[in-house]
Parts: sequence; structure tokens; C-alpha cells
Amino acid sequence: FVIFVGSAARADEVTFSANAPMVVTAGESFRVEFSLNATPDDDSFEAPDFGAFDVLAGPAISQGHSIQIINGAMTKNVNYTITYVLLAQDAGNITIGPASIKVDKKRYKTQPLPIEISDKPSAGSAQASQGNSGSSDKSIEEEAQGQISKDDLLLRVHVSKQSVFKGEPLLATFKLYRRVTIVGYEDIKFPSFNGFWTQDIDVSNAMWQRETLNGKVYESTVVKECLLYPQQAVRS
Repeated sequence: FVIFVGSAARADEVTFSANAPMVVTAGESFRVEFSLNATPDDDSFEAPDFGAFDVLAGPAISQGHSIQIINGAMTKNVNYTITYVLLAQDAGNITIGPASIKVDKKRYKTQPLPIEISDKPSAGSAQASQGNSGSSDKSIEEEAQGQISKDDLLLRVHVSKQSVFKGEPLLATFKLYRRVTIVGYEDIKFPSFNGFWTQDIDVSNAMWQRETLNGKVYESTVVKECLLYPQQAVRS
């Protein structure tokens, strides 16, 4: 008989992400975590530029492994986390720069992570991470009890051009901005595009990302994107 010896395959493609609150209070410490789903190369982690944040502790490293066997196929899952404890002295906006790490000699980087520092606690702010669908323990119903302001949830449309000719395509991108946890947004009512022929673009893989809008830090995602073709010319 013959014995085949093989190693466990990795569960997914390599991902390296940063996780921290969107809004923190000046003078209070908080954690930022850098999570990797693989085993990194030795001494390959490069810490980010923390800007004006004070580093109180870190890096603290934790690592966990699990193996699944499904239909004879063995899959190895890895959770490698690097944690820092930070503090901001003053109110304002600070962006944590990209961190980087190597896996099998290939370098991976996190996205920049903007954080808003408030001079008072913000109970309605979401504590979700970049690219995450939301990690706050509060439901939207709980937060709705006098906690949500008109600036906590926004829908904006961005167009690629300000003027076009008849038949010339125009890209319209609808982005949802949040500072609170939301559950489902499938029932958004978009405007009708009278006078345009429309072609929808698939945005099912759109991820949540952080960005600053009007001096506030939001998580944003694309909820609709389409090409608009004007069917008639309009004189200005």
C-alpha cells in the first residue's frame, strides 16, 4: 500500500486588515488590531505611522489555529492578531497609516484608518471596522432612541461628469455613509432617471471603507452604480 502525506491547504486568500473604533474620546485609551488570516514571515511586520496618537502598549501578538476536514480535504485556519493600545490627547481627526506584513515573501498592507477624536463621548457612533458590516453591540432600534442625528446616516450620489452630450455615458455612484450600526439597506428608493437609458453595474462585492466627509469619519459603501445615457439634448 501507499501512504500519501500532504499539508493542510489555507482556507482563503490572504487578508490583512485594521480594526479600531471610528470615534474615540480625547484622553481615553482604545485598541487598534491588525488581523491576518495566515502565518506571517518572521520579523516581517512593519508598524504603521500612528500620527499624533500616543502608543501606550503594544505590539501584543496572539495567534490561533484550527483545522477542518471536509470530504477528506483538510483546511487550516489561522488568526494572527497584533494589538496596540493608543490614546489621543486632543479632539480632531487622525489617520493611522498602513501597516504591512509578509506572507510567503509577499507583502500585504492595510488601508489607512481615519479616526475621529471627540472632546465628549459619542454614544451613537458605530464601532465598526474597515471592510466590516458592523461590530457595534447596539441595534439600530436602541440607537434610534434620541441617539441618531441627521448626519449619522447619509446617502450621496457622485457623478463622473458635470455635462455630457446626447448618448455620452455618465457614471452615477450612490454611496451610503454611516456612523451608526444598520441592519439591511435593500429597500433604498433611488430616483427615476427620466430622459436617460440606464445600465446597472454590479456592486454586490462592494466593501465598507472609512472616509472623512465634512470633517467627520464615516464608513461608506457603494449601494448602486449605473451608467446613464442621455436620450435628448437640453440647452442651458
